[in-house]
Amino acid sequence: MYEFQIIAGDGHPAKIRTGAAMLLRIGRFISIYLTGRTLSLMLCALLAGWLVLRLSAKATPAVSIKRPEHLTLDGTKMYLLTRGADRSAPMLLWLHGGPGGAERPLFRYFNSELENHFVVVYWDQRGGAFVRSEGGSTPPELLGLDLARSVPSAGVPVLFFLGRYDRHTDGKLAATYFATLRAPVKRLVWFEKSAHNVPFEEPRLFNATVVRELQSIGVRLAAGEVCNANNCSRE
Repeated sequence: MYEFQIIAGDGHPAKIRTGAAMLLRIGRFISIYLTGRTLSLMLCALLAGWLVLRLSAKATPAVSIKRPEHLTLDGTKMYLLTRGADRSAPMLLWLHGGPGGAERPLFRYFNSELENHFVVVYWDQRGGAFVRSEGGSTPPELLGLDLARSVPSAGVPVLFFLGRYDRHTDGKLAATYFATLRAPVKRLVWFEKSAHNVPFEEPRLFNATVVRELQSIGVRLAAGEVCNANNCSRE
């Protein structure tokens, strides 16, 4: 007969007695009931249960979104188009176009690949496409805008994608502003074969760069997506 002694927290010993007979009973149970055949059946049952759990945990198909709408802002009726292959993906707000025109059709033609990674919201600015602006195509607040003075800092990550041969809005001017801008994270990417319209002149590189750079600052993509210098794909 063996005697085990456990010391309780209050310092008083609590004696637990057990016997070799109990150990013999446990050994006999294992030798009688857990034979090789029984062990095989148990392993098969465990494997079947694991497969059921794996199949039941299969991801549900993504639900896409395609929604045109109008939003009234400061008395102006704005137009937005929201598109994405997965409505649970991160949102990418696309403020596009110049005074008197909108580039939404061009972005949809050259850069619709981004809709596979984000919920892209195309927002027509005032004076372009479906948005009418009183007092001309250029909003009055843009006429005297000086970004270096009015926006010296930003509380969010900032990415500049500039065309090396841009003469419409000189890339050097944008790079000078970038150098003075204060932000928690900021990056400037030059596109060596582009001028003013980087997304349309190097669309594949632009699309992959947008995804890669946003991923690098913490934006989470859909599971299994891998991006390189030219495109993104699923493993």
